[in-house]
Amino acid sequence: MLAGAGDPHASGSLREVKIPERSVTRAQRVVYGPPGMPIQPPTSNTPGDRSSLRALAVALVLLVAVSAGPAAASSTSDPVRATGSETVDLARVVARSGGGYGWLYELEAVLDAATTAVAQAAGGEDASVARAGGSVPQGRESTRRFKMNLFRKGDFVSQKTTYWCIPASTQMMMNMMDSGRPDRSRALQARLYRIGDRLEEDGTFSPDPEPDRWRGMGISEWVGLLNRYDYGPYELAGARSFQKALKKAARMMRKTGKPVGLVVWRGAHAWVMSGFAATADPALTNDFTVTKVWVQDPWYPRVSSIWGRSRGPDAKVSPRVLRQDFKRYGRPGRRNPERDGRFMLVLPRPDRAAASAA
Repeated sequence: MLAGAGDPHASGSLREVKIPERSVTRAQRVVYGPPGMPIQPPTSNTPGDRSSLRALAVALVLLVAVSAGPAAASSTSDPVRATGSETVDLARVVARSGGGYGWLYELEAVLDAATTAVAQAAGGEDASVARAGGSVPQGRESTRRFKMNLFRKGDFVSQKTTYWCIPASTQMMMNMMDSGRPDRSRALQARLYRIGDRLEEDGTFSPDPEPDRWRGMGISEWVGLLNRYDYGPYELAGARSFQKALKKAARMMRKTGKPVGLVVWRGAHAWVMSGFAATADPALTNDFTVTKVWVQDPWYPRVSSIWGRSRGPDAKVSPRVLRQDFKRYGRPGRRNPERDGRFMLVLPRPDRAAASAA
């Protein structure tokens, strides 16, 4: 659970909660794990008065699919269900719109999904897989499909309390960037929580921390933890468009070899994006579409009364399925002009000092 700031359980001085030194490798690791657990969203009890909205959404998908030609039609015979084990329940999507004008955003999500399906159909199956030290024929680099996943077996950590999603996500990101045996201990997660809510984004301690009104940590402190313990540089970034946010996350993951933090559930929860698949290599071109994303949800194996069943470790989802959870930031009763209405990311940046030295 995310919150403003504060740690009602912290005690003692900051010297008592030091993070142990860790061996960190900056080399990019491209690995290929299992496809993840099948996505089985819970049945939605959407009110009947929204049936017209569902019909409109389905009609939009059909319209785009038909306009794409036979290739798209052959890849997605059912506009409601995706191929394979993943499913998209439009009733669930509408139910998650939050009422009011949220349905406008959900219609945008349907169009995004249709656009992605068309891109996948036009490109066919993966033509190539980027591997460490590999290469592709000259002149064809930007047109070859690409995928990478930083997740290794043992990197996943479930949050130890209902409000430690940021410490758990930070712990998983550290595991992905470290060499050696991953640290899955409760002790490390507790230390990250105790020290994290006192940090600024640059990793320095705040001279005037906010009052202890919230049990969780804020997303600024998430950035601060990664920067303080030399896993950065990271920054808090946002995008007005879902597709732009995905492309930004994929581009920076490819450039840095580091995972990306996703602020999901309208700002109430934290996930880790450990990998992606795209129609082209983001390091070589801006003309690419993200077709799959690997995510780690520290809420697993719990079930949310609002958002449903959590996904298991190293879950591979399509953008249209991801959109059910990765939504524009907006916290009830609180306004934040720099975040509201944006898809928020905890984004790695290229290390300028290392690049200059190289």
